[in-house]
Amino acid sequence: MSFFSLATINKCPNTRTPGLSSTGYFGLFPEMDGYPDTVAQLKLAADPAGEVLPGDKKKLGEAFVYKTGGYHRTIPILVDTGDTANNSVGEIGSLMNEGVYRGFIEGDEDQVREWIDCLKAHSGCLHILAKTKSGQTVSIGTPDYPVYVRSYAGGSGGGSGDAKVGYNIVLYTGNPDTYQSIDLTEFPIGLEPAV
Repeated sequence: MSFFSLATINKCPNTRTPGLSSTGYFGLFPEMDGYPDTVAQLKLAADPAGEVLPGDKKKLGEAFVYKTGGYHRTIPILVDTGDTANNSVGEIGSLMNEGVYRGFIEGDEDQVREWIDCLKAHSGCLHILAKTKSGQTVSIGTPDYPVYVRSYAGGSGGGSGDAKVGYNIVLYTGNPDTYQSIDLTEFPIGLEPAV
């Protein structure tokens, strides 16, 4: 005996969960004036015999500097879909690191599709800042090893009403080293065009 009838179950019309978005940022290397040094580089520049602590080579120790008009753009990412990875690629003796960012951008409005077009148009010049589930903000890509768009897929959610409205994105960089982190409370990024 069934406890409920499938005929009485209505589909939920809202395919978006309110209040559960995080923020990712992307910048364009042609709009930046160099790239921040790590804590280790800054310590050794100040004192070549100085003590470099474990992890100092992975922490950016200064803010991003932008050329006129440069800034980082924000992208709303659905919480628990944004993740980062460091994967080895290549053969033994010539292994490279592939830094990957995956996330789900909610919505199919004009602004969302414009973000997708902007990411695609600047593939190969991108820099990504993403907050990980642990709360750390990672910096993916450098001027020598920028970020590329691997794929995006999505749209209006389809006719069944079950699909999420938005786009799954995968961004990546090939780099000899794993990605770095930055403390955005200590080194805030520019979110408006620099003057």
